[in-house]
Formats: sequence, C-alpha cells, structure tokens
Amino acid sequence: MNPRIYKKQAKRAVQLLRSHGDTTKYTPSSESGVIEEPFSWKRAQWLCQHRPAEYGMWQRISGIPEHHYMSFDECEGQDARGAWISHYDHARLPADYWEGPEWECGGKPWPRITTGERMSMWRYSQIAPGWRWRGGRAVRVAS
Repeated sequence: MNPRIYKKQAKRAVQLLRSHGDTTKYTPSSESGVIEEPFSWKRAQWLCQHRPAEYGMWQRISGIPEHHYMSFDECEGQDARGAWISHYDHARLPADYWEGPEWECGGKPWPRITTGERMSMWRYSQIAPGWRWRGGRAVRVAS
C-alpha cells in the first residue's frame, strides 16, 4: 500500500464510522507522517535502508483524519483508518462469539480475517443501513 491509498482509506473511514454512529471528531493532521505505520518495525527498517524514497513518502504524508485524546496524563491519538479497522474487526464476529464455557478458561481465539473480508472492508457497501453516498460523503436518507 502506498501513502495515497492510505489517505483515501482514512477519509472513507471517517464517513463509514459516522454512518455507524461514531460521533468522534476527526480533524486533518497538522503534522507530517502517520500515527502508526501500517507495516511492522522490521519492514520500516528495511524500507529506510533499501528504499529511502518510499520510506520518506510515509514521513511526509499529511492531512490524514485523526483524533487526539488524553489518557492517563499522556496525549494519545488514533487515525480514522485504525478506528474503522477496529470497528470492522469486532462487527464481523459471529453473534454467539462471546457466549459459551470457553470464556471461563481464557476465551476463544480471535478469528482470522479472510482476504475477501479484508478487501470488502473498504467498499462503499459497508455503509450503515439508512445511509447513502453523495459526492464521497455519507448522508442519512430522509424517511
């Protein structure tokens, strides 16, 4: 993935989260770079050494919708893309996932996300019922 796609997904994630009832105010980042890079530390080290121009693109990207908050006297933040991934990851669980005796012994393993689920995560069809897309924005359908 390149930074341009990352930024587009983050902007779409704001609208998808809004349609699913999230009232968090996401503002475009004023600093360059992303809060959490979408690849591992080892990959970042490799990029920095072997493809410095590509690694530099991740350091210069700006305007990604993010939310900053205070937690235990520390300023923390999350971008909209990460919030949507977390929401989608929990929403795709089966209805009976949290039930059963397995939770007394440490819980069930988290189900792996399939390639199809990962690809459909960013489709326009993920918008909540009662909402529709208008010019790249999610709007509630008048009833």
